Amino acid sequence: MDKILGVWVSDPTDDGGMAALGHATLNFYDNGLLDYTLHRPDRDQVMLLTFRIEGCYLITNQPSAPHEERTAFTITDDGKLTLSFGGVLSRYIREFPTTP
Repeated sequence: MDKILGVWVSDPTDDGGMAALGHATLNFYDNGLLDYTLHRPDRDQVMLLTFRIEGCYLITNQPSAPHEERTAFTITDDGKLTLSFGGVLSRYIREFPTTP
């Protein structure tokens, strides 16, 4: 789990992910919490989630509306986080190695 901890932001060179999801920030905490923020033109949309890792899957849950989601993930050789969810691939670069 340590390899995913910290703050990740959308990779600006990821045209497909940016087109599908827009700019996002993911903040993974060592206590199993995840702040997932979609940056919209008029306001940010923040989702407060829990997470755990099972093999190559990121398992998330939103306590306010409990339902687990499984997202395949990898950390590439050049250190980028790649998520595959619902047929959409998105890529993120590490902004901070640990949560601020």
